[in-house]
Amino acid sequence: MAYQELRFSFNGLGPQWGPAVYKVHGAGDAFELILKSSSHTSPVSLRVEYSTEQLSPSFSLEGTPNIMLISSFWRLHEGDLAFIDFEKGLFEIAWRSQSSSNSVLITEQCNHRCLMCSQPPKPTDDFNWRVKLDLLAEVLPENSDVLCLTGGEPSLYLDKLAAPVSRLIQKDIRGVSILSNGALLRRSNIRTFAEAVDPHKILWCIPLYSHLPSIHDQIVASNGAWYKTLEGMQNLHEEGFAIQVRFIPLKQNQLGIAEYLEFINSSLSFVQQLVIMGLEVTGYAVGNLSDIAPDFAHVTQELHKAEVLLRRLPMEVNLFNLPLCLLPTSLHRYSVNSISDWKNFYPQECDACDLKQSCAGFFSTSEADLFTPKPFLGVTS
Repeated sequence: MAYQELRFSFNGLGPQWGPAVYKVHGAGDAFELILKSSSHTSPVSLRVEYSTEQLSPSFSLEGTPNIMLISSFWRLHEGDLAFIDFEKGLFEIAWRSQSSSNSVLITEQCNHRCLMCSQPPKPTDDFNWRVKLDLLAEVLPENSDVLCLTGGEPSLYLDKLAAPVSRLIQKDIRGVSILSNGALLRRSNIRTFAEAVDPHKILWCIPLYSHLPSIHDQIVASNGAWYKTLEGMQNLHEEGFAIQVRFIPLKQNQLGIAEYLEFINSSLSFVQQLVIMGLEVTGYAVGNLSDIAPDFAHVTQELHKAEVLLRRLPMEVNLFNLPLCLLPTSLHRYSVNSISDWKNFYPQECDACDLKQSCAGFFSTSEADLFTPKPFLGVTS
């Protein structure tokens, strides 16, 4: 797996420079970073090199400021944007010019404790997301692809999100998606947020893990969350925002998928998208795996049983993070290559598969295999 964020130490006394966004000039094992936006004084250029010898990144102030990255860090390309917080020693890829799956972490705090959370919450944040997002909004290329705001729970800072999100939208990017649990989206807060942005440019991605309140609340470890999430989605809808409902099959909900889809059809027909997603075994999911790992024989049987209903749902339906060999062929039409490119990989068994190019593949970040790939051979589509 290639890392996108690193902490570095200074060789010598650390400088009194502010957070800044730099643009990559060049490529390969050594290149230059050119200053594009800064909240305080920062060097106008930096030299960056990849090292196969160092075990940790470092920053040198001798001569031209130089950052040494470890070899496992994601390879930067011409036009990429890097965010550097010199005070905290943080180097992060803020925008990858060749990617369609860019995201910005807003916070690591959250009001839920989902059993399979891939990024376990922290009580406080050790970075200033507002500075990062403001600086990025200044230099993001016009007509860029969708930018995803994620967490933690971004709606914890809903009042502070409006201004930078509005600036992003003014860049004519394709859109902004916000990953949220929806439980904090009160009507008054959403109305204020809607007045400051263009709701038609924003997609809220909200998980609902069951049609039964008790199961959803158990999965997110928060009593009453199901009702709050439904209320939040209704509030978003009434203010004109688009909504994507997300469902991850787990041991707790795998036998009720058909009934869940019936509920979506009858009670949430106003949402624009429904996404059924495979589990990424990282974060909390590792320690809880024996309690949450689904039986994919049951999952595929439930999906196959509900196929007629899937076809007549009034919203777009997609399958994320699920390899094609796991699905009935009749459901391949719903499959999307959804795993972010920096953590997407295909095991060696997939090399001979005729459908590899159209398959979602696997998470390089998963710490356990939930199933074994079964390549398609002699298939043309």
